[in-house]
Amino acid sequence: MTAKHIFPRYDWTQVNITDHKELLNGEERRNWLNILENKYKTKIFGGYLENRYFLFDNKHCPEEDTHLGVDFWIEAGAEVNCPVYGEICYIGPSENTEFSWGGRIDIKTEDRVFVFGHMGSMYHRLGNRVTSSYYLGKLGDRNENGGWRPHLHLQCVSKEYYNQFSNPRDIDAYGDVKDGFLHENFFDPMEYET
Repeated sequence: MTAKHIFPRYDWTQVNITDHKELLNGEERRNWLNILENKYKTKIFGGYLENRYFLFDNKHCPEEDTHLGVDFWIEAGAEVNCPVYGEICYIGPSENTEFSWGGRIDIKTEDRVFVFGHMGSMYHRLGNRVTSSYYLGKLGDRNENGGWRPHLHLQCVSKEYYNQFSNPRDIDAYGDVKDGFLHENFFDPMEYET
């Protein structure tokens, strides 16, 4: 899968924020995303298994927590294209609880579940079958997406792990990388063959 499968109208560069910690100090902290977009002349995405402790001023996640998905940094209102074939198994309402999922669509494929977090408006219903070329909805703003800077969080989870939760919202976007279950149940969505 490529970023173009999800946002076909934009050019993308994969960047790990960890490699640019100098942008998160002082005045540049507020503009780190603009600085990176100007440097690469594209939109940026990345962050799978990246430690985000430094990004949140140590307020949101413990030091050992690792980001379990890929973030696509793009403006609110951007349409999200479905990159996989599957069935919508969960739709969560938009919410503005700080550091929550916001609006969310989960798509179950043959062996994985793809979680699309921080959505605003969504175009489908539970049980709909979707494939690439279907738009899922639009990214939410801070009032709909859990209070985050607008971006799409895409996470790929094993179906077995996902099915253990009676409420899919309980699946977290962060975890301790030392736990073996992470490597068995969370996968880099960009490595999925579409």
